[in-house]
Amino acid sequence: MITVDYLADHSDAVPALAVWFKREWAQHFSSTSLGQIEATFNGRRNRDELPICLVAFQDATLCGTATLAYEPIDSHRDLSPWLCGLYVEPQARRRGVGAALCERLAAEARRLGFSEIFAGTESARSLLARLGWRELDRTVYHGESLAIMRLPLGVLAGHR
Repeated sequence: MITVDYLADHSDAVPALAVWFKREWAQHFSSTSLGQIEATFNGRRNRDELPICLVAFQDATLCGTATLAYEPIDSHRDLSPWLCGLYVEPQARRRGVGAALCERLAAEARRLGFSEIFAGTESARSLLARLGWRELDRTVYHGESLAIMRLPLGVLAGHR
Protein backbone atom coordinates (compact mmCIF):
# COMPACT_ATOMS: atom_id res chain seq x y z
CA MET A 1 0.00 0.00 0.00
CA ILE A 2 1.26 3.49 -0.92
CA THR A 3 0.80 6.34 1.53
CA VAL A 4 1.81 9.97 1.02
CA ASP A 5 2.35 12.33 3.93
CA TYR A 6 4.01 15.63 4.83
CA LEU A 7 7.76 15.59 5.38
CA ALA A 8 6.89 17.75 8.42
CA ASP A 9 5.56 14.57 10.04
CA HIS A 10 8.59 12.46 9.05
CA SER A 11 11.67 14.56 9.74
CA ASP A 12 13.64 11.34 10.25
CA ALA A 13 13.43 10.89 6.46
CA VAL A 14 15.56 13.97 5.74
CA PRO A 15 18.98 12.21 5.78
CA ALA A 16 17.78 9.55 3.32
CA LEU A 17 16.29 12.17 1.01
CA ALA A 18 19.59 14.08 0.99
CA VAL A 19 21.50 10.92 0.05
CA TRP A 20 19.01 10.14 -2.73
CA PHE A 21 19.32 13.63 -4.24
CA LYS A 22 23.11 13.68 -4.00
CA ARG A 23 23.22 10.30 -5.76
CA GLU A 24 20.50 10.91 -8.38
CA TRP A 25 21.59 14.41 -9.40
CA ALA A 26 25.31 14.08 -8.66
CA GLN A 27 26.34 16.67 -11.24
CA HIS A 28 23.90 19.25 -9.90
CA PHE A 29 24.86 18.61 -6.26
CA SER A 30 28.60 18.02 -6.81
CA SER A 31 29.64 21.03 -4.72
CA THR A 32 26.77 20.73 -2.21
CA SER A 33 27.27 18.83 1.04
CA LEU A 34 24.75 16.36 2.43
CA GLY A 35 24.28 18.80 5.32
CA GLN A 36 23.33 21.58 2.91
CA ILE A 37 20.84 19.32 1.12
CA GLU A 38 19.39 18.29 4.50
CA ALA A 39 19.01 21.97 5.41
CA THR A 40 17.06 22.53 2.20
CA PHE A 41 14.73 19.64 3.05
CA ASN A 42 14.32 20.90 6.60
CA GLY A 43 13.13 24.21 5.12
CA ARG A 44 10.44 22.30 3.22
CA ARG A 45 8.82 20.81 6.32
CA ASN A 46 5.64 22.88 5.98
CA ARG A 47 1.95 22.04 5.79
CA ASP A 48 0.23 25.36 5.07
CA GLU A 49 2.75 27.41 3.11
CA LEU A 50 5.22 26.75 0.35
CA PRO A 51 7.51 24.97 0.06
CA ILE A 52 5.66 21.80 1.04
CA CYS A 53 7.56 18.54 0.73
CA LEU A 54 5.71 15.24 0.63
CA VAL A 55 7.12 11.78 1.21
CA ALA A 56 5.79 8.46 -0.03
CA PHE A 57 5.91 5.13 1.72
CA GLN A 58 5.20 1.70 0.33
CA ASP A 59 4.34 -0.74 3.08
CA ALA A 60 5.90 1.67 5.63
CA THR A 61 9.18 1.93 3.68
CA LEU A 62 10.22 5.41 2.50
CA CYS A 63 10.28 5.27 -1.30
CA GLY A 64 9.73 8.74 -2.80
CA THR A 65 9.33 12.48 -2.46
CA ALA A 66 8.05 15.57 -4.26
CA THR A 67 7.83 19.26 -3.38
CA LEU A 68 5.45 22.08 -4.25
CA ALA A 69 7.49 25.29 -4.26
CA TYR A 70 8.09 28.74 -5.66
CA GLU A 71 11.24 27.61 -7.49
CA PRO A 72 10.84 28.80 -11.06
CA ILE A 73 12.94 27.84 -14.00
CA ASP A 74 14.81 30.98 -15.03
CA SER A 75 13.15 31.17 -18.45
CA HIS A 76 9.65 30.91 -16.92
CA ARG A 77 9.76 33.08 -13.79
CA ASP A 78 6.17 34.20 -14.36
CA LEU A 79 4.83 30.68 -13.69
CA SER A 80 4.16 29.36 -10.20
CA PRO A 81 4.02 27.16 -8.16
CA TRP A 82 6.18 24.26 -9.33
CA LEU A 83 6.31 20.54 -8.75
CA CYS A 84 9.99 19.96 -8.07
CA GLY A 85 12.23 17.29 -6.67
CA LEU A 86 10.04 14.39 -7.77
CA TYR A 87 12.04 11.28 -6.94
CA VAL A 88 11.09 7.63 -6.50
CA GLU A 89 13.60 5.02 -5.40
CA PRO A 90 14.47 2.73 -8.36
CA GLN A 91 13.02 -0.43 -6.78
CA ALA A 92 9.67 1.37 -6.23
CA ARG A 93 9.31 2.81 -9.73
CA ARG A 94 6.43 1.81 -12.00
CA ARG A 95 4.29 0.91 -8.99
CA GLY A 96 2.18 4.07 -8.71
CA VAL A 97 4.39 5.94 -6.24
CA GLY A 98 5.15 8.86 -8.58
CA ALA A 99 1.49 9.16 -9.54
CA ALA A 100 0.43 9.12 -5.88
CA LEU A 101 2.93 11.88 -5.07
CA CYS A 102 1.81 14.02 -8.03
CA GLU A 103 -1.88 13.58 -7.26
CA ARG A 104 -1.40 14.48 -3.60
CA LEU A 105 0.73 17.48 -4.58
CA ALA A 106 -2.05 18.69 -6.88
CA ALA A 107 -4.56 18.27 -4.03
CA GLU A 108 -2.30 20.34 -1.75
CA ALA A 109 -2.03 23.07 -4.39
CA ARG A 110 -5.83 23.13 -4.75
CA ARG A 111 -6.22 23.30 -0.96
CA LEU A 112 -3.93 26.34 -0.91
CA GLY A 113 -5.98 28.07 -3.63
CA PHE A 114 -3.76 27.63 -6.67
CA SER A 115 -5.49 27.21 -10.04
CA GLU A 116 -2.56 25.52 -11.80
CA ILE A 117 0.88 24.05 -11.18
CA PHE A 118 3.96 23.65 -13.36
CA ALA A 119 6.89 21.29 -13.75
CA GLY A 120 10.11 21.30 -15.73
CA THR A 121 11.09 17.75 -16.58
CA GLU A 122 12.19 15.31 -19.20
CA SER A 123 12.31 12.11 -17.18
CA ALA A 124 8.78 12.42 -15.73
CA ARG A 125 7.15 13.84 -18.85
CA SER A 126 5.20 10.69 -19.77
CA LEU A 127 4.04 10.18 -16.17
CA LEU A 128 2.78 13.74 -15.95
CA ALA A 129 1.06 13.48 -19.34
CA ARG A 130 -0.81 10.37 -18.13
CA LEU A 131 -1.96 12.40 -15.12
CA GLY A 132 -3.43 15.19 -17.24
CA TRP A 133 -0.46 17.57 -17.45
CA ARG A 134 0.15 19.19 -20.84
CA GLU A 135 3.38 20.40 -22.37
CA LEU A 136 3.40 24.19 -22.42
CA ASP A 137 6.89 24.88 -23.73
CA ARG A 138 10.45 23.56 -24.02
CA THR A 139 13.58 25.12 -22.60
CA VAL A 140 17.21 24.39 -21.79
CA TYR A 141 17.97 24.57 -18.07
CA HIS A 142 21.43 23.84 -16.63
CA GLY A 143 22.38 22.34 -19.98
CA GLU A 144 19.40 19.96 -20.10
CA SER A 145 16.44 20.10 -22.45
CA LEU A 146 13.22 20.23 -20.41
CA ALA A 147 9.54 20.14 -21.15
CA ILE A 148 7.62 22.80 -19.22
CA MET A 149 4.43 21.05 -18.13
CA ARG A 150 1.20 22.60 -16.80
CA LEU A 151 -1.66 21.08 -14.84
CA PRO A 152 -4.86 23.14 -14.54
CA LEU A 153 -6.22 22.23 -11.11
CA GLY A 154 -9.85 22.38 -12.14
CA VAL A 155 -9.19 19.10 -13.94
CA LEU A 156 -8.82 16.10 -11.69
CA ALA A 157 -6.25 13.59 -12.90
CA GLY A 158 -7.99 10.65 -14.48
CA HIS A 159 -11.27 12.59 -14.90
CA ARG A 160 -10.53 14.74 -17.96
